[in-house]
Amino acid sequence: MLRGVLRAQPRPRLRPCLTRCRHCHIFFLTHPRNAGRWDLRCPFGCRETHRKRESTKRSVAYYRGEDGKRRRRRRDGNRQFTGMASAISPQPPAPGPPAEPASAPSPAPSSPPPGSSEAVKPGPWSTSLLVYLRMVISLIEGRPVSGKEVREMLARVLRQHSIGRRRPLDHIIEQLHEYPP
Repeated sequence: MLRGVLRAQPRPRLRPCLTRCRHCHIFFLTHPRNAGRWDLRCPFGCRETHRKRESTKRSVAYYRGEDGKRRRRRRDGNRQFTGMASAISPQPPAPGPPAEPASAPSPAPSSPPPGSSEAVKPGPWSTSLLVYLRMVISLIEGRPVSGKEVREMLARVLRQHSIGRRRPLDHIIEQLHEYPP
């Protein structure tokens, strides 16, 4: 699909934005300011995994040093004493007005009409993927695209289609006719 988009562009403005993930080696489009860089990771999981791994390395290196060891000992010591203090002298509940029973939940607000733009739900997509899609669509279309437009497009394109109203046996028979044993 990416090759098709690159061929369909009248000017080769997207070609410099094409790069390969350093980790998984798939091609993806990057922002024009990152064009020509070879050390990028794709927004489909490699980037986030690398960020978490490097954060863990920094944390481990810090807590193995002298400052980190001191801080960890101090924190562990405080944790030990706070647990002992509550076990030794339990506090009686403070006298006060009796607790009120939980109120009934408020009724759900009426849902907007299906055709309105408010009917778009956020969906199960990660924020980083939505940001990437917004950038790629803006590059392809040559105009700024809002996040709301991207979510509406995803809701429209990826909606679940309903199955026809037939008996399950009819579905099985049709499938057997298409793909005989």
